[in-house]
Amino acid sequence: MKRFLALVLVIVLVLSLAACGGKSKNSDNEIAGSDNPYVVMVTDESKLGDNAFNDACWTGCNNAAAEFGIEVYCIESENAESYADSIGEAVAMQPEIVICAGSNMQNALVDIALANPEMKFAIVDASNVGDNVTGITFNEQEGSFLAGVAAAMMTESEIVSFIGGEPSITLDKFQYGFDAGVATINKNIYINNQYIGNFTDVEEAAMLTSAHETLGTDVVYHAAGAAGLGVIQSAESNGIWAIGVDLDQSHLSETAVLCSVVKKADVAVFDVIKKVYEGTFDGADITYSIASGAMGISDNAGNLPEEVTKAIEEYTEKIAAGEIIVPYNWQTNYEYRQTLN
Repeated sequence: MKRFLALVLVIVLVLSLAACGGKSKNSDNEIAGSDNPYVVMVTDESKLGDNAFNDACWTGCNNAAAEFGIEVYCIESENAESYADSIGEAVAMQPEIVICAGSNMQNALVDIALANPEMKFAIVDASNVGDNVTGITFNEQEGSFLAGVAAAMMTESEIVSFIGGEPSITLDKFQYGFDAGVATINKNIYINNQYIGNFTDVEEAAMLTSAHETLGTDVVYHAAGAAGLGVIQSAESNGIWAIGVDLDQSHLSETAVLCSVVKKADVAVFDVIKKVYEGTFDGADITYSIASGAMGISDNAGNLPEEVTKAIEEYTEKIAAGEIIVPYNWQTNYEYRQTLN
């Protein structure tokens, strides 16, 4: 009878853990053994394994774990409606800092940070959230400008595409930076912009990419999170180029991924954890750029021709030196285009 009761308790415990709504992992990607890890990261709905933004942030946590000998823990949000619950679960674990991977968690974090003034937080892709929250933002428009240069130099049809996940201030930076880079090389290239409506629908992303190829696109740049896998798969199937984002995505298709816009969220997350570890965390917002070495182009598959690589290097230097101020929304892009011959 005692054995039976013990078995029942074990089953109940397992079911309870499964109902938490997210996986909790340490730096070895296994179930964490401590109730109070040093760092808890909360993913957005794309979860770990997106080969993009969440994976980059988690890499930063793991690098900090290795460097400082601390324990890190990840809670994967099931959907956008669960963000507040996921952040609340992280706070309940009483870590030194909670890191939220994604601007969509900003609204949920505002109230939680205000209610927990002694807790340290960081959020990637948002700013001005609270006095105890470090907002980490990037000049995504700068890396996207370089992607536009590559697309403009590689297109034969003079039709290229941008496919985004969900419209936002951050995605504006991706879209208009790309637009400016293309126009800098050739103002006559047509750019087809479209949004999936989320960052998870791989099938929809693939369908959109195929539709764009039918309309003449031969280079497509995506900023679509986990859904971007569909863009790359469709590009491979249709024999066109795809430009990846966040991490070098050439491993997803060495024949289709022309290059990737690398947004070093791993570096940013590591930096903020380091501040906590060294006792210098002050909640100040941080912006990363090409000049700080946190944005750029990566081509692990070696698909960029030498002349394109050289052009990217030249424009990288100009942006870093402030010779080119890359537009980040419709208005600044309109003004930038007026300066082009």
